[in-house]
Amino acid sequence: NRLALTVLLFVSEKWRPGFQFSITEVKTVLSFTLNLTGSKIFNYFSRNSDKFIIGRFLGAASLGYYSLAFKLITYPIEFVQTALGRVLFPALARLEDNKSFRIMYLRACGAIALLVFPIMVGMGTLADPFINVVYDSKWEPSVIILIIMSPVGIVQSILSTVIHIYLVKGRTDQYFAWAFTSGAVIAVSFVCGLPWGLLGVTIAFSSAIMLLGALGFWMPFRLIELKMRDFLKVLSPYFLMSVAMAAAIFVCNYWLKSIGASQFWQLLAGTATGFLSYSILCLLAKPAALADLIRLMPTVVQKNPLFKSITDANIRSDVAVSANGKKNGDNLISIDETHPKKEFQNGVR
Repeated sequence: NRLALTVLLFVSEKWRPGFQFSITEVKTVLSFTLNLTGSKIFNYFSRNSDKFIIGRFLGAASLGYYSLAFKLITYPIEFVQTALGRVLFPALARLEDNKSFRIMYLRACGAIALLVFPIMVGMGTLADPFINVVYDSKWEPSVIILIIMSPVGIVQSILSTVIHIYLVKGRTDQYFAWAFTSGAVIAVSFVCGLPWGLLGVTIAFSSAIMLLGALGFWMPFRLIELKMRDFLKVLSPYFLMSVAMAAAIFVCNYWLKSIGASQFWQLLAGTATGFLSYSILCLLAKPAALADLIRLMPTVVQKNPLFKSITDANIRSDVAVSANGKKNGDNLISIDETHPKKEFQNGVR
């Protein structure tokens, strides 16, 4: 398939590759690629340092409990990151000004938050019945690890997007500095938590991620002139809805425990309660990311009166925000006629 695509592109395009050597261009490319390669190599070792440290000093059993919880947290992040990354990077690369870049980036973060935040919060809330029902009671030590790491999943899901800012802006040198700093801090956190066993390592790691989060966002946000308050303003609705969902799950499971229901029914009812409560909150709040998701669906779905009301509400909100931005100056999250979200939609299609 790739060979056929290459041949078709070669035939259809008038441009033909030629040989031109420029030491200046070579230095530029090497600077970009060497920093990126170094970052990926360092990230690989830093991300696997936990397995080495836990396995070496705490034993295979502790490593198994930790690995299960870590896998459950990272799988949704990797899935969303892979699916969105194929669209986000080329879409961002086509944007020439920082304002359009900010709009596109914030919409992408909103889409991630819409999907990942409730999964992480729900997983932490239902950790006990989930581990015991899906895996078995022998994996119960993973429950507390999963609960502690669920906030890490929230931060990591959004933090994983900043690499696109570094790449599009050509600042892989800053990305390398970030990868080196964060990797070193995380590796040290594992060592610091060893005296308190697996629980201590998990708490130390989670604390390090939460503390590094502020720096991890601040560095790339300077490149696109994105203010932290505008970033948090976009994410806060999804976080608050996820917390409200967790409260509903907690009340449901508290009642089920009081009547002696099994963990299977706690998991089933808790999952249903979480899905329904979060869906209702989304329909009431009509967040921008939900409207974007609906716009990517088939036309027959978009024309549904319920879904159409959500997209219409966001269009009115966009117009109001844009008008306010033109009146009061640059607004970092306003939507104007450039509509970078169209680039996002075209990329998905």
